[in-house]
Amino acid sequence: MRARFDSMPGWLRDVATRLSPDNVTERLQHRLDLAGNPSAWTPDRVLAVKGVGLFGVGGIGAL
Repeated sequence: MRARFDSMPGWLRDVATRLSPDNVTERLQHRLDLAGNPSAWTPDRVLAVKGVGLFGVGGIGAL
């Protein structure tokens, strides 16, 4: 499953960043630090997963 998220295109992160409030990467990094700083999860990866979720939920909603 890790390889699947690592191969996501960068535009998903860009979409999630545009739709998120300012300094979201700093706040995400702080929350990841509080969670024990999982090595596989970076703020960029979290934003990419949020972008996938946005399109996934939007697609389900469209159906």
